[in-house]
Amino acid sequence: MKFVVNTKEMEKALTDIQGKGKYLGNGGLSSSKMGSYFYMTLTGDTLDVWNGDATFGMNITIAVTGVRNGSFIGDAQLVIPYLKKFGEGVLFESDDYLRLTSGSRKASLPMVINHPNMDAITRIRDMIKHISYQENIEKIWSFGSSKFEGAFMLNSTVFKEAIGFCELVKSGVYKLNYDKGVITFSSTATASNKYEQSIEISSHVGESATLEYSGPLHNFFEPSQPLNFYVKDEFPLLIVGADRKILKAPYNAGGN
Repeated sequence: MKFVVNTKEMEKALTDIQGKGKYLGNGGLSSSKMGSYFYMTLTGDTLDVWNGDATFGMNITIAVTGVRNGSFIGDAQLVIPYLKKFGEGVLFESDDYLRLTSGSRKASLPMVINHPNMDAITRIRDMIKHISYQENIEKIWSFGSSKFEGAFMLNSTVFKEAIGFCELVKSGVYKLNYDKGVITFSSTATASNKYEQSIEISSHVGESATLEYSGPLHNFFEPSQPLNFYVKDEFPLLIVGADRKILKAPYNAGGN
């Protein structure tokens, strides 16, 4: 694999693909991340960067100048420090290891033999590879052997603000209720400790749906980025932006 990419764009992608934010664990809600390992594939001038596990998938697409198609597994924590000090553009070239070149600066970094969740990433890629961002919500996509039942558009800043308030409850579980022209986000710890916010939307199609999820999905997107949400009762939540996608399995108390 060989390509040239804007250094800042690549640094941002490798930072975001780690999935940093507040996660629900045995000790409650705390700051963490999905992980620093990433999988990237180059096809023509399109670079896809992936991370995920059995319940959580993330993808960022970057426009690059492609030279040789291929794929690579690496550790963002090793790559990002070089990108912070390199020039405006950087040449990525991989075979048995990764070479980074920016002007007279050159670095060699080890590849990761296998992403710890590669099977899950491969499965998620296959299930959402046909799905693309819609400027106007018209189509409800299939997902595996099933199909989403509702879809709507929401600005990422509005989404982030709503979940930011829900995080104050500290339950780490967020309920999304889609009822035609109104979206309600809520989180409940006890009968006296809860938060709820309703948002009117203008672009939506399909049937009403309610689901619960956990994880910092709202942190993944750029400020003021228009987002497509695809929903179904007790079904994975899919959020798609122009350059990124995120998929999260529904919350269950025993697993996520």
